[in-house]
Amino acid sequence: MDIRKIEENNRPTVNNVSRFFKNGKYDKYLNIATAASGITSIDFTKNTSKTTYTDHMEKMYIKAIDAQKIIKSVNEAINLLPSARLKTILIRSCLKREYTYNIYAALHIERSQFFTLKRYAMYLFADLFLMRQLANGVSSPIELTADNDGC
Repeated sequence: MDIRKIEENNRPTVNNVSRFFKNGKYDKYLNIATAASGITSIDFTKNTSKTTYTDHMEKMYIKAIDAQKIIKSVNEAINLLPSARLKTILIRSCLKREYTYNIYAALHIERSQFFTLKRYAMYLFADLFLMRQLANGVSSPIELTADNDGC
């Protein structure tokens, strides 16, 4: 498949992936997942007269478990990218937020090639991320793909 055709037809998907990493959504899920790493279950043994307490705790528990599943899905989707170069570009530019120059200099590629590969990696990541969320049982999956190709 020609990378240029992917770029022309799926810029909205690439923009969605970019916003997911840059606007703090990924960081929010990472913080929740990290903070909730010790949670194993809800303690329902407390005698409370209000059911709202247990409802609130249950919602928090589900949110924490979903955050862990989303972070797991991100990692799995990145690992499923077809080449080490695409993985490196996505990790260093989106997760670690390194300077562009440092990344393409370390990979010994030109700046224009870096941005082409980055867009391609983001496009592939969007589909893989959705599939991994479904496989991991995320209660409300995050949709990053912009379905404009009719598939």
